[in-house]
Amino acid sequence: MKNSLFIPLREENLTTMRIRYDFKTGAVRLYAAKEWEKGFDFSQYNHTWWIDGIYTEDARYLNTKEVWALFEKYDQKEYLEQVIDLLRAGKHFGIDIYYYEKYDIRFMMNEHSRKIGLLIYSVFRRRVNFQIPGFGYGIV
Repeated sequence: MKNSLFIPLREENLTTMRIRYDFKTGAVRLYAAKEWEKGFDFSQYNHTWWIDGIYTEDARYLNTKEVWALFEKYDQKEYLEQVIDLLRAGKHFGIDIYYYEKYDIRFMMNEHSRKIGLLIYSVFRRRVNFQIPGFGYGIV
């Protein structure tokens, strides 16, 4: 059988999944949800919708225990464990996963580090000129 984090999402009509790992405590938190409908028009971003709006009358949210059960149901639990082991090995903070069924679009992104966020916070507190590679210049 093919392994994929998207199989349970597709089969259960879910759109979103998050894996969070705390490398200091070893804790893992899983979250899966249906946050939009199949025909959602993403081209209208920032015109008729924004990132934290409500885009379905039929929202569904699953907690860590429910996500584990879902992956077991579709014979993907071992694969999810492998992905989490990779997060542990790299001391990464997590992965965000999005699935858009209309066009079978699958998108994943991971959070390697929170240093840029801490750098920006530090810069704002000191009100200095700064440059972040890839982000350009700013004065705060």
